[in-house]
Amino acid sequence: MPLVRQGDYVAVSIGYRLTDEASWPSQIHDCQAGLRWVKANAEKYNWDPEKIVVWGSSAGGHLVAMLGVSADVKELDGKLGPHADQDLTVAGVVDFFGPANMLTMGEPVGFERHDSPDSPESKLLGGPAKENVDVAKSASPQMHVSKEDAPFLILHGTEDATVPFQQSVNFHEALQKAGVDSTFVHVKGGGHGFGGQEINERVEAFLAKTLLGEDVEVSDKPIE
Repeated sequence: MPLVRQGDYVAVSIGYRLTDEASWPSQIHDCQAGLRWVKANAEKYNWDPEKIVVWGSSAGGHLVAMLGVSADVKELDGKLGPHADQDLTVAGVVDFFGPANMLTMGEPVGFERHDSPDSPESKLLGGPAKENVDVAKSASPQMHVSKEDAPFLILHGTEDATVPFQQSVNFHEALQKAGVDSTFVHVKGGGHGFGGQEINERVEAFLAKTLLGEDVEVSDKPIE
């Protein structure tokens, strides 16, 4: 990764159980265990446990968003792994087109398939979201937003045919309403996956501001 090669950052990739292995909340418990491992090994690897930004896309975007909003949600704390004494706070979240509200994934026209019993969301939740409301709420970052949450950088393609663009619109608005520092970048014409120099520059600015304390602007100007 270019950012790591610059020498200012260290990257750690966290694995988690997929829906063919386990249902919710196993996935967030796995990510919490990974985060706690990073913090517990900070001295060994010479990194700062207070300066951790989590970054993911799609399902990974959903899980990093959950990490960003659930550090104080006791019912989601799985205490998995040997480092349960470590806290779950993060310094920031970079969320690329992650689902934010499981109950509304199937509402936009053309996205009704998300409510089917064999959809990825149904496999995650153990059944359709609207038949498993409590679990769906538990797995929805938007439902856990509070003023103590970490800063967010959200990017989403306006033509995403997998995760409705409105998911990020609503999530960003909920974060702002709660007083959380959230920057939302529309990637015009972008689908479920994108890249390019301008996108990289937004992420680099967010990391520099959040982790290095640099006085830089993280622009929310749409990317064409």
